[in-house]
Amino acid sequence: MKTTLSIFSAFLFSILFSFGFFTSCSSSDDPLLEESPIVDPPPGDDDDDDDEDDPKPNPPAPWPYPKLISLWNHTVDLNITNVVKELNSNLVWTNDSPYAGQAWEKTHMYKCLQVPGIEYVFGKINRVAWGWTHKGSVEHARWVAGLAKEHAKIAGLYLNDFYDEIEEGYRTEDQWREIIAAAKEVNPNLHIWAPHYPHRNQGQHAFDFDIDGVIINLWGNKPEQLQDLENQIAASLERHPNRYVVGGLYLFSGTGANERWLTESEFKSILGHYVDLMNQDKLVGVRLFSAELFIERPEYITWAKEILERLEKPSDP
Repeated sequence: MKTTLSIFSAFLFSILFSFGFFTSCSSSDDPLLEESPIVDPPPGDDDDDDDEDDPKPNPPAPWPYPKLISLWNHTVDLNITNVVKELNSNLVWTNDSPYAGQAWEKTHMYKCLQVPGIEYVFGKINRVAWGWTHKGSVEHARWVAGLAKEHAKIAGLYLNDFYDEIEEGYRTEDQWREIIAAAKEVNPNLHIWAPHYPHRNQGQHAFDFDIDGVIINLWGNKPEQLQDLENQIAASLERHPNRYVVGGLYLFSGTGANERWLTESEFKSILGHYVDLMNQDKLVGVRLFSAELFIERPEYITWAKEILERLEKPSDP
């Protein structure tokens, strides 16, 4: 009997020991080693490189100058003092010859800055169609960019008839890129400007260049071009959401049988719409083409002064 109990006790002990061993292994105070859970990345935070192929342009920094009442002046020896005074103009789009070693004091930019009231100027790269060369344009861009580092009143460099030169075969996109890069290499802070002509359907173009500002140029040599002007301007603004924009107004445009002066109502309507957009901070200024035409037809000065009175004055700090 004792033998039977001993055998049974030994058997029961072995069972209890085994059970205790296994339960002790599974109930330890040490945390269990588990695989990290798979977490889905947040939307838009995947490893797809598509975003690198579609960079989003940064909005420009706040406009660093006063609102522009600017004049186009391509007649170097023209006395613009009275026009500037009457219109309270503060910037001139100048017309220097290609750089050929001329001194700063001999430039059209310098001359315009001597006119009372003019605070700033834009330099200009002119058209190959009018005799400029690509090499000369690159050199001129470097020169203006260097001058702008010494003379802060050079507020920008304008690339005249930008897409027209491409469409007409005078320049390639790569040549314009080289000119822009040359200026930016010398002075990365110099604003580069190009035109956008709505009546020439230039909204179809990519405008994928390192340019800082665009001027929307409205022509009125055909009255039908102005019938939808507010929509034309709105569409052009939408095309350049991350650039500074100036509204351009021509007193007279066209050539030959198609040349024409704006009527009083047309002039006031366009300029008035531009002033409204300036007051809404959708435009940084207006450019009036041109100083010479205001001298030829002084009634436009009277009309412009009437409309420009609506321009809101900056608030005191």
